[in-house]
Amino acid sequence: MSSRQTLFSDVCGTMDELKRLVKEESEQVVADPQGTAVPLLHDALSMLDRMDARLDQYSQLWNNLQGMLEQAGQIQTVDAKKASRALQHIEDDLMAQGPDPQLDIEAINTLAEETRTVASAQEHLMRAHKDLALKLHESFVWIKGNRGWIVSPDSGESAEDTIKQKHQAWLPPQPHCTHLLARLVASTAHIVEAQRQDEEPVIQFMDGGMIRMSQVRWDPQIKNFHPASFQPPPTGRQYRRTSPENNA
Repeated sequence: MSSRQTLFSDVCGTMDELKRLVKEESEQVVADPQGTAVPLLHDALSMLDRMDARLDQYSQLWNNLQGMLEQAGQIQTVDAKKASRALQHIEDDLMAQGPDPQLDIEAINTLAEETRTVASAQEHLMRAHKDLALKLHESFVWIKGNRGWIVSPDSGESAEDTIKQKHQAWLPPQPHCTHLLARLVASTAHIVEAQRQDEEPVIQFMDGGMIRMSQVRWDPQIKNFHPASFQPPPTGRQYRRTSPENNA
């Protein structure tokens, strides 16, 4: 799967620019396809690959969940009423004793052991359920990654504040930072942390685009993100369409 930086945060913006190029700069595209249109095709392919890989992860999650549900269905139940009846028998026996008690010690021992057996079975079943619940949690942690899906209201710090504090050295200037933080808080983008201290974290957008964090820029005219090294033409948004053209 490609990790290339893309010129836009999504396939839609990439296709808008491709359509703009072949419409407005067709001669240049024909003269230099490798320097104009082809990089956009490679960008789109890398985004599609990333989204496809993410969808595979979701499929794996649901397959794992289905397996857990099947295992949960195989966990047997225990009749807790058996213990409550045993304890009631002991209580009835004790309460029925007169001034000269005649306790049936063997019967009480048997009933006590029946109670213990039920309790031991309950403990065993709770461990089995807990084991599956922990596996479910592990699956959630895996699919979530470092995405800010859940923010605890008791943390005392907003998700935005946390991102600012941790990544203040790499965040882009305003107003681009505000738009990026909004995406990160909404989990429509997430941070791919750097492997080394001197490396820059990368923003991976839900739509598949990847841009280095400090280079993220928001263009209000095309309503899309792009790297600082690339300035999208203002007419790109005019080529946006949400459904195929009617060729009839």
